[in-house]
Amino acid sequence: MAESSKRQVWVDVAKTLAIVLVVVGHEGGPAAYIKYIYWFHMPVFFLLSGYLFKPPDGWSSLRSWLSKRSREVLVPYCAYLVLVTMVRYFYAYRYLNASFVLKDLRDVLFGGRVPGVYYTVFWFFTCLFATQVLFALINLLCKDSRLVMVAVAVAYLLAHVESWLMVSHPPLVPWNLDVALIAVVYYAIGYFCKKLLAEISLRVTLAAVALSVLLIAVDYRGLMNYVLNLKYVVYQHLLLDLLIPMIMAVALLGISQVLARSRLGRAVTLMGNIALPVVYLHVPINTVLLVEYRYHYGNVAAVLIGFVTPIILSKLIFDRFSLTRYLFQGQVPGNQKSEARSQRSEIMLG
Repeated sequence: MAESSKRQVWVDVAKTLAIVLVVVGHEGGPAAYIKYIYWFHMPVFFLLSGYLFKPPDGWSSLRSWLSKRSREVLVPYCAYLVLVTMVRYFYAYRYLNASFVLKDLRDVLFGGRVPGVYYTVFWFFTCLFATQVLFALINLLCKDSRLVMVAVAVAYLLAHVESWLMVSHPPLVPWNLDVALIAVVYYAIGYFCKKLLAEISLRVTLAAVALSVLLIAVDYRGLMNYVLNLKYVVYQHLLLDLLIPMIMAVALLGISQVLARSRLGRAVTLMGNIALPVVYLHVPINTVLLVEYRYHYGNVAAVLIGFVTPIILSKLIFDRFSLTRYLFQGQVPGNQKSEARSQRSEIMLG
């Protein structure tokens, strides 16, 4: 297997594991345990996206670069937004009025920081786009990589200043664009540490896993109380907000590289573009079943339903037609094969 193919397999495995963690984080059980998933699952997505980042060649190519990124991120965002809203209004037609619609607009505008369940994951995609654009602009403005690192460090400090100022009231910045200030740090680490991340040794993997378990145990025993939640701008420890997510990310990526050499790794690559439908639809699907149809089932069933049902919909509908591939996967009609490879390679979602 070619080196690029090997690298693609472990990235797909890592992306799939991170998606599973997203679903478990929303559907999977007590907050006392879910908090540990939040320590690293969103940073992992930004790390992987930065790892695969291809900056524009110069200011002259920025427009075409923005067009491509908009198609990959914002077109599916709008398509899933319309789909989820149609389903929501289908079940809520008895309650439709001006205040109901205005509340929905608020839920979408503020990307999940308000209690609108159906749109709870939508914040990530606008934040991802903002992070990509921010990092691209930093690279264009700062030709020297050292200056890029300084700019990223300034963004990290500004993110923490905002978090400290808004400790009890998350700021209602549209589409969670302010989260890009800390996300760009994880993004930059993925970009600048490509060689290190691509070949994580078994020894480093085991060490990262051991440290991750130790950190969780220390927190669980009450010896520390660490919280990280990007959506709600909860990051208040300059050192740990970098150290803990990266240790646990290295553990997950190392495990992914081990799994990529097994049959599981090959099976994951056959699943295709599962990221977008699973991340966008796992919460709405379970919400419809639990709230509208009053089906009561446990956390394990919720995770399985939230993961498997969107994949089935993707295979039956989203991946089947050129229009749906464009709307729900961001692929240009007539160029499906190359766009599918690009989608799996370049866009990291959660």
